Amino acid sequence: MKTITLKKQLLLVALIFFCGVAPSFADDDTSMTLNVEAGTLSSLIPASKMYKITELKLSGELNVEDLKVIRRMGACRKSSKDEWYDGHLQHLDISDAEFVGDGIFVCYFKNGSYGPRNFTDRKYLFAGMKSLQTIELPNSMKKIDGSLFWECSSLVSLTLPSELTSIGVSSLRDCPNLMSIKIDKNNPYYCSDGAI
Repeated sequence: MKTITLKKQLLLVALIFFCGVAPSFADDDTSMTLNVEAGTLSSLIPASKMYKITELKLSGELNVEDLKVIRRMGACRKSSKDEWYDGHLQHLDISDAEFVGDGIFVCYFKNGSYGPRNFTDRKYLFAGMKSLQTIELPNSMKKIDGSLFWECSSLVSLTLPSELTSIGVSSLRDCPNLMSIKIDKNNPYYCSDGAI
């Protein structure tokens, strides 16, 4: 009996070791941690799990194609009608990720307006993600412009980058449930007690 238990323990240690280079899932498949090369996020998340994930931690480089996946996981609108992606992403940590490249993505809003958005501007990136509750932005992000979180109706907590130098006035437009904004205590431009 002890031999079997020892073999199971060794197998578990080996699996943990090898999982260090592969995606890791929680037992319930609602949590995932990934190191991403730009443009590969959709290939790293199995289609059967994409809309079940509630917690996502990403490091590496993210481009516009990766953002489109994140937006769908966060239950953004599919069209100018009341059609939503069936995403359940609630907690997003991209503090160790970096945005790279350019491209276009489309945002749809509750007033029926929509339009192509330029990824390079870093505006509207998370706008309309109705399931998103908490987010930790990339540490490399120095500016927050435009309506970055417009219509993020479930957003409760926001962790700002340690290198942040500028926040646009309308960045948090229409976020009625936002209760906490956190920022690194060493940031020379902003400070926070954790509340708003």
